[in-house]
Amino acid sequence: MLSIYTTYISLFCTICSLWIPIKNNSQIWNICFVVTLILSLLSKVASLFGATALLVVYGLLLVYKELSIPYKSLLLVAILLISTHIALNVQTFHNLLLLHQVQFSPDGMAFTLYIKFAETMIGIMIIRVHLQQTATRYDWKNTCIHVLTKLPIMLSIILFANIVGYVKFDPKLPKELWMWAIANLFFTCLTEEALFRVLLQNFICHLKVKYAEYVAFILPGLLFGLVHYGGGIQHVILATAAGILYGWVYKTTARIEASILTHFVLNLLHILLFTYPALR
Repeated sequence: MLSIYTTYISLFCTICSLWIPIKNNSQIWNICFVVTLILSLLSKVASLFGATALLVVYGLLLVYKELSIPYKSLLLVAILLISTHIALNVQTFHNLLLLHQVQFSPDGMAFTLYIKFAETMIGIMIIRVHLQQTATRYDWKNTCIHVLTKLPIMLSIILFANIVGYVKFDPKLPKELWMWAIANLFFTCLTEEALFRVLLQNFICHLKVKYAEYVAFILPGLLFGLVHYGGGIQHVILATAAGILYGWVYKTTARIEASILTHFVLNLLHILLFTYPALR
């Protein structure tokens, strides 16, 4: 059987192909996407049902882009329901275990890290269908500057977590940092920002309701907090604050790269300077 690592390397290449700095990179992305799907079947990372479901979601996203708001509402619900079903059906996909019960902090919770194939593929498809990615050096420079200006807010959120006893100051440089960083930036942050910012925030922005542009980043921020309920009420509050920050960054830059990088930098500050993921 083909190694599952081959499939996940191909998945990583598919992500990178989104930002290849050429005028029309759609052909390269299409090739990477198809190869990744084929490899996922050959390596048993995805079942035939799972791969087919991903193609259905991709087709729905392409249709969704062209619809008016009333029809978009119905299709958005369908996309979210199918995506949720795919993500929760653990027998359909073989996720890659990177770290198992790692103790980053002496008094912290043990940490397990998976790369989730289906969720990542859905995130990639959302970004590919709905956004024009940052490509020029000038755009990247402005995006990075914008993210760096938000460092005080990021630190404030983590310091609040310290005040309420969710974490404590614990500077460190874990040997697993490189593995965590790749997984967090290219898989976790990308996937979550694609769903909450590109899909949900953009949809709410186009609704003809009062203060839609503000509701558009506050409501997804609240939802982002709620999906972290497994970590307790403190985690929900902190994730909500972070989610609203990511939404605000996306609103003010119109660049998904900015919210992805903000998300990653906040997480990076967390793991480097404080208990990770949280105190026991």
